[in-house]
Amino acid sequence: MTIPDKRDGLLYFFGSIFAAFASYRMHIELIDVGVFPIFEALIDLHGRAPDQYRVLPYLLIEFIRNILELFSSVELSPKYPIIIFDALFLFLSSVLLAGMFSRLRIRLILIFLLLTYPFMMFDGYRPISSFILFLSSLTMLLCQQHTLPMRKLAFFLLLLTFSFTRADVALVLAVISFAYVSFNNLEKGLIVVIPIGIQLLLSRVLFPEAEYFSSVVMIMDNLGGRFLIGSPLSYLIIGLLICFWSEVAGFVSSAWRQRKQALIPLLSYCVLLFIIARPNETRLFLPLLPAVLLLLGDQQASEKQEAAGETM
Repeated sequence: MTIPDKRDGLLYFFGSIFAAFASYRMHIELIDVGVFPIFEALIDLHGRAPDQYRVLPYLLIEFIRNILELFSSVELSPKYPIIIFDALFLFLSSVLLAGMFSRLRIRLILIFLLLTYPFMMFDGYRPISSFILFLSSLTMLLCQQHTLPMRKLAFFLLLLTFSFTRADVALVLAVISFAYVSFNNLEKGLIVVIPIGIQLLLSRVLFPEAEYFSSVVMIMDNLGGRFLIGSPLSYLIIGLLICFWSEVAGFVSSAWRQRKQALIPLLSYCVLLFIIARPNETRLFLPLLPAVLLLLGDQQASEKQEAAGETM
């Protein structure tokens, strides 16, 4: 892992502020009077499902607000704590990913991420998306760095933290990690049980009265395609797929040959999102970015080995 230089660091710093500020201005500022009570309900632990089950990042936002109020001596709305939280974890995620994948065209990837981040929030603004991306990046860092001391202990502590943020994503990334970390059967069992157990604890014990305000299964809504058509980012994604289809197909083929155990849960989660979520909420796919970059790094390393073998 390398440390980005100062210029790149400043790029990610100001780019993260742009992404977080633009997201808020585009999606919340005009309706914040109606949105703030929903946020306050989550802080007071009687919010809507499934957001109430993702309690940890909302408590962190409240912690930031308390710190700001301590220094300002005035009661603040959630606006600036939300923007600061979102920008902070976007910046930390960018720096972490830049250090992990310096051999890829990571600067361009991160610029694209920060520019499109506000558009990922259409049809479902969630500032905790940056925190989930940060936890995903840390998880893949533990997969990538084989020499880290106490790696397995760090992994389990991270899994606990992740499970109080997005237990489903924690489970998927944990299963992906089986392709990179040599867990024994007992450890694998614990890794699967922990996020499921915490999700049950949150939904059945801590917040049993949290209600869903939308359908859990949305496959019929998605088959009509009206939500995808209504999302601006859908058209950019379609254009990119058309332009880079051969590269995408080559990536999937390479990942299937080299890291099938990682690719299967990744693709399965994408399919699941089409069943229980709306694919126009592209922020839901963001936590998979570090795993995709890890697989891209494997593909690049394999191609270099093959090229070196041919020259010998």
